[in-house]
Amino acid sequence: MKRRLICIPILFLLISVGLATGQSVKTDKFKSSFRYIIVSNFARNGQDDIYKYRIIQVLINETDFNAETLTQLNELVSKRYPSPENLHISVATNLDQLMTPEEVDLYGGREGYSPISSDHQEAYIQNTATKVKITIRRTYLGEIVRVIEWEKNRKQ
Repeated sequence: MKRRLICIPILFLLISVGLATGQSVKTDKFKSSFRYIIVSNFARNGQDDIYKYRIIQVLINETDFNAETLTQLNELVSKRYPSPENLHISVATNLDQLMTPEEVDLYGGREGYSPISSDHQEAYIQNTATKVKITIRRTYLGEIVRVIEWEKNRKQ
């Protein structure tokens, strides 16, 4: 109890000094403009650069699914995982599009899209040393809706 009584005035003094000197206490928290979660991350590091790549699977809200968000997502993921340079990002908009661990065991291979058909959108981002290509498609039609491609040394 005695220790608590001593701590409260010291805390009050520190806050008062900070306010008196014009230093504000930051209460703003970072909030991303869209929500996403990395579902899987597989990296292969071969001897030659051609065999080095990373495949990342991401889940985002379908309401956030647009070219601008996918471009931002590419920048965020590329910054978080700078190597290897060959980066592939699969983007799903619904949990039903993703395989469960049991489906991965059954169908073999790494995590991927579920064989169960889905009526949601998805995208595939290829990020190489020289260019970025985003392919947006609707899974229920298999139709490619839009392809955005640009060289890394110039703006989109």
